[in-house]
Amino acid sequence: MAALGHLPRICQALQRCDVRPPGRLLELGSGHGWLSEALAIMGYDVCATTLSRHEVEAARARVASIRAKGLPAHLEYREAAMESVDEAVSDLPLFDAAVVYEALHHVWDWRQALCAARRCLREGGWLFIVNEPSLLHPLVSYRMSRLLGVQEAGFLRGALLRELRRAGFCEVRVLGSRLPLAKHWLAARA
Repeated sequence: MAALGHLPRICQALQRCDVRPPGRLLELGSGHGWLSEALAIMGYDVCATTLSRHEVEAARARVASIRAKGLPAHLEYREAAMESVDEAVSDLPLFDAAVVYEALHHVWDWRQALCAARRCLREGGWLFIVNEPSLLHPLVSYRMSRLLGVQEAGFLRGALLRELRRAGFCEVRVLGSRLPLAKHWLAARA
């Protein structure tokens, strides 16, 4: 899996912002949950969310597999849209960090998703926006998005930074390339 190659860089970003195990993490748009699984095995307390009930079921089977191997893993999965993730996890304590890996560009209202993510974080908590595409992405993915009926957005860095501040984040760090068409790697502190 090519995405697994990003794991060391994601871990480095968490450490740079002093988010360490056993910190509480929320993953937004987790899909089948490979990233949340890896972070839980590393000692984080992880709640992962995804829009698909089928992905939640598959991810829960992975949790059972981890526990069957005797590995400690504080990990749970919930079905939730990013725009309302705060409602889906309202029964849990606030999180130290939230991570969205290659998923924000699929959200219909990404601005609302940033606000919902902020409401899930404790004061001083971090939101990590990881490997999100530039503004050119919708042009490249237009045909596929039409065929599959999925959202394919792309972002200008300035727009992301402005909306993060509007959502209540007080500090934003650029963790990746500063080139205009590069993928976005950002950390925003609540």
